[in-house]
Amino acid sequence: MTRIQTILCGLYGENAYLLYRDSARQAVLIDPGDDLEALTQAIAASGKALGAILLTHGHFDHMLAAQPLKARFNCPVYIHAQDGPYLSNPALNCYDKRASRLPFVPFQADELLRPAPA
Repeated sequence: MTRIQTILCGLYGENAYLLYRDSARQAVLIDPGDDLEALTQAIAASGKALGAILLTHGHFDHMLAAQPLKARFNCPVYIHAQDGPYLSNPALNCYDKRASRLPFVPFQADELLRPAPA
């Protein structure tokens, strides 16, 4: 069975999603906002290793926990190529420390995704 767990993060109420199959060893985390504790607890409760992080876009409320989770679980981070610069530039990602539980730490994605040629 495929499982999708929603994890509510931050003052903006951003939704992160933990996806995994019961039969799989690894999970994928989509848009890890800024509640590192809730995200880490959800991963642990799943009994799965974190295999990858997928960012749907680069706004701060969708990616602040990606860098510490990447470091902790040694997993790759993926984002669309056009949003890659957002991960290292607070002006682009609209970082607001007053609305964040985590500090902004610049980082790079492991892979920048591009649409397949038509």
